[in-house]
Amino acid sequence: AALEAALEGCQSLEVVFRAGARHVEDLRTVAKKLRGLPVLDVGLPTLALVGAPNVGKSSLVQLLSSGNPEVCNYPFTTRSIKMGHFFLDSRMHQVRCDPGHQV
Repeated sequence: AALEAALEGCQSLEVVFRAGARHVEDLRTVAKKLRGLPVLDVGLPTLALVGAPNVGKSSLVQLLSSGNPEVCNYPFTTRSIKMGHFFLDSRMHQVRCDPGHQV
């Protein structure tokens, strides 16, 4: 009787798992994307560089901070937010480079 109950319980769990497996995969995909985003510390002063494509935002982040964004000589190099940090008057600041938008 115990073996039959265990088998029935395992079968019930399998039905629940199969029904929710797609949602678990969706959550894993979202978690993977979130891990790739930069972490913004809301307690730090932040310099956000925004502007047209190919005007030197990424170069400035690279020059000012610990950030190492891709710098190339063609528009739309920055495809996601890039972060870097720098110190000014012994206080850490963060700088972020947002993708340019065509105007």
